Amino acid sequence: MKMTGGVVRRTTTRAGMPAALAVVLVLVGCAPATAPSGGGGEAVSDGATPAAAELRGPAIDLDCDALLAAVDPAQTYGGDFRPTTVSGAGVGDYLGLASAATVHAGGLACAWESSADLVQLVVLPEATATWGALAPELATFQPHEGRFGTSFHACMAGCRADVLVGDRWLSATLSGSAGEEAAWSLVDRAVSAIAAAGPGDEPSVAAGATPDCAALVPDGVRVSAFGVPLAADARFAPTQPVLLHGAVLQQGGVHCFWMGDAGGDASVHVGLLPGGAAAWDAHWAVAPHPSSKVVWSDAPELGDAAKAGCYERGGCFVSVRAGDDWLSVDVRFAAGDHLAAATAIAEGVLAAL
Repeated sequence: MKMTGGVVRRTTTRAGMPAALAVVLVLVGCAPATAPSGGGGEAVSDGATPAAAELRGPAIDLDCDALLAAVDPAQTYGGDFRPTTVSGAGVGDYLGLASAATVHAGGLACAWESSADLVQLVVLPEATATWGALAPELATFQPHEGRFGTSFHACMAGCRADVLVGDRWLSATLSGSAGEEAAWSLVDRAVSAIAAAGPGDEPSVAAGATPDCAALVPDGVRVSAFGVPLAADARFAPTQPVLLHGAVLQQGGVHCFWMGDAGGDASVHVGLLPGGAAAWDAHWAVAPHPSSKVVWSDAPELGDAAKAGCYERGGCFVSVRAGDDWLSVDVRFAAGDHLAAATAIAEGVLAAL
């Protein structure tokens, strides 16, 4: 196998939407293509061939501009809506990898904001089986069913809806400032546009077995990084929207998570996206949202190229392009060096592949 990845989450509170609902997507289709890369250290191995910058279009005959015209958020909220890069763009943790995986699978990821409100719509094609596997995760935080057919939805200060439109999974995250019914009317318009759209390019879904987490990161590797093996925990989907995690799994990718006490709280996420190297250049060409607060570091010489950084809120990531694939490792280590631990885990994964 081989690897690729990237993205982070917005932690600031938007008007009408709490930080917990200001979810992150990478906006390859909607973000400025000329945005500077995330500054910070990148290591490229000698003789490495850069991944191709060209990406396929979505596997649905719909783009962000057409979807914006169809849903017309100004009709719901008022104000002037413009494309935005949310906090998954240009960063290297698992959420970033998952956001990039959604577009790599032929999906569509769009977001727009006004001075007060935010609308994010993400579509994953050929997702019937993925929906079935992750529906219990959706029901945990969005307990209301059936408003849009096969769907789950809920509102707190903001609103979220996931809808299966034929075999296309729509995830909508919306400000709640206009009230629930107004938000749901926007989702209705999105569902109609997605249902009416024809097919686009073929999605890329990797074949083959998903790597086993215990084989990918053996106990000895985790002990080397943290002093203890930590405990595996796969109880919850690691991203919001849940769809983003589904996009990784749908392509034969893997997410592994361990946590525990290593002289203080410690945790590690490992994400592997087979064939994800094709998305690498496009992902890093998008500047992260300023709220991401990334402090870039010199990247270790791993794979064919690597990025590394830490967040002001804590924790560090190492993101690696190796052969055809994308590997992401993000670590929190209260009693040690976050970045050194992330690098040790990444080295162990590369050795196991």
